[in-house]
Amino acid sequence: MNKRFTFSIILILMVGYIIFVPVGSVHAETGKWQEGARLSVRAVIEPFTFIKMSANSIVFNVSGEPGEYTADKNVEVTVGSNSSTWSVKALATPLVGKNGKIPASQLYIKKKSARKEGGEDYTDMGSEILLVEGSQTTPTVATDLNFKLKTTWEDRAGTYDGEIMFVYLAIP
Repeated sequence: MNKRFTFSIILILMVGYIIFVPVGSVHAETGKWQEGARLSVRAVIEPFTFIKMSANSIVFNVSGEPGEYTADKNVEVTVGSNSSTWSVKALATPLVGKNGKIPASQLYIKKKSARKEGGEDYTDMGSEILLVEGSQTTPTVATDLNFKLKTTWEDRAGTYDGEIMFVYLAIP
């Protein structure tokens, strides 16, 4: 029985040692790591510029004799770009209706820069107009636009529709 008792004690000690003694590290020490391979990493960030408008339409309510009529609202233009330089231009189409058309040169735009006080006078939209230019920026209100329509006696009563397109040029 003495041998059994001794064997039981040895077995208990061995099991206890295995359970409670931490296992040694099986990987190499930090200072002994050797380079095995390299992975090349490249990020390609494409140029990105966007234009956002505070409204998607304007209306001129012409209710009197020919003259100048302002649009029902102004439009804020927000620009964001990761390009080093960019510019935004506006182009207008003629306003077309059943009774004829009103040339784009009778549509006027006035821009007020969000960066400067004051603004410019109204400019006719018979040709493209540079609205704003800048450099890399988070989305920022770049300009605030007001519109005016000049009617004449030749413009017959009716509804006329057209568009103002905003185009940009970005240089990465």
